[in-house]
Amino acid sequence: MAERTLFVLIGAGASHDCASDVLRKKSAWDLQPPLVTDLFAPRFTHVLSRYPLAQMAASTIRSHRGSSMALERFLREEFRDSSHALDRRKFHAIHFYFQDLLHEISCDYAEHPDNYDRLIEATERLPRVVYISLNYDTLLDDRLRIVDPDGLNKIDDYCNPDRSWSLLKPHGSVDWVQRLSEPPHVLGPNFAIQPPA
Repeated sequence: MAERTLFVLIGAGASHDCASDVLRKKSAWDLQPPLVTDLFAPRFTHVLSRYPLAQMAASTIRSHRGSSMALERFLREEFRDSSHALDRRKFHAIHFYFQDLLHEISCDYAEHPDNYDRLIEATERLPRVVYISLNYDTLLDDRLRIVDPDGLNKIDDYCNPDRSWSLLKPHGSVDWVQRLSEPPHVLGPNFAIQPPA
């Protein structure tokens, strides 16, 4: 009988509740991973203020209430596809803001995202598991690095056929970068983001 593979889809809201209330860092209540519709919530102004163009766009974005798909469409139509250069610059600044915000959340939200640990413990003994995460943060990645400390240092490590698990991130990750002249690579858990001067 052929070996079966379990596919585990980790939705965009999974990181929001990845840690039990008692295991969140006491100072991190304001860093709970946001749902898409909360990406510009006032609790994130300390990060948003590092990106003045994204900050400028935030009031327009906040007035647009809707689903995550509606927000993505709104950002494309209002900023990316705008005929005004300033709006297109805002669109790019928003992406840098998202990366910085989700990196900070990945580092500072929870010392022990126990709900991700429960998921890993429930699946680790299976012959083959593929986690498909729709999250940009590295909260699940960091827990999988505990299972295999050498496991997620290069892009190829995310789909290693010699290991019983893989992590697919179709939307990307805050710690993935690519120079235009080089293949993509993983920065690892200790990288730092420098906002534009």
